Amino acid sequence: MLFKRFVGVTCAGLLAACALGISAAAASAATPTLNGAGSTLVAPIEADRADFTGGPTRPRRPPQGSIEQYVDLLERSIYEDLVGRSVSYLPLQNTAWRTATLRGLHFDPTIPGAEDYDLEIRAVHAGHRGKYVPEAWVYHDKSDETNLLSWMSRRYRLYHVPMAMALIKNGELRGRLAERRRPVRHPLRYLDAAMKPPALVSAALREHRRRSRRSGGTTPS
Repeated sequence: MLFKRFVGVTCAGLLAACALGISAAAASAATPTLNGAGSTLVAPIEADRADFTGGPTRPRRPPQGSIEQYVDLLERSIYEDLVGRSVSYLPLQNTAWRTATLRGLHFDPTIPGAEDYDLEIRAVHAGHRGKYVPEAWVYHDKSDETNLLSWMSRRYRLYHVPMAMALIKNGELRGRLAERRRPVRHPLRYLDAAMKPPALVSAALREHRRRSRRSGGTTPS
């Protein structure tokens, strides 16, 4: 949804991203169904109480299979445990932004897969006001996640590595590693955790190459 004063990345995230000339890779990977969440989500922005807002996601159906169950528990953990500590944890798939804020920050296309986290970390660092709106929820359909190897591959390439790059780039890695989180009680958490050390090494190498390439040009910081 594209508005005069703010842009919502709630239901038409891809359309909004393209309309703004932003990397489409940062648009929503979810397939949400609005339940009035749009107006609820943008209300704090219109009232000048926030520069960006975000709401939670819910499974479209009761989770079936290990992957769906694990993803559901992960998302619950994000909204119930992490977002309260910092709005930079808000996944972009259900957010709304003041247009001037989003245009001023831009997405960094050199971190594909974690452009949303990079954006929100930089927004917080720049002093922009974020607000979590728990009642502005949307559905997130993960019923296509049935193959464990495919899921692990995507999880590694599109989450762990780029997320680590975003944290390294913005000086947040040390703080995140020191955080004490409520554990997600599911067997897949051990496989997920095993992917993090090699992802961190890969991210450090990629971030080094990214900074080397930037020395000869300009890239959103």
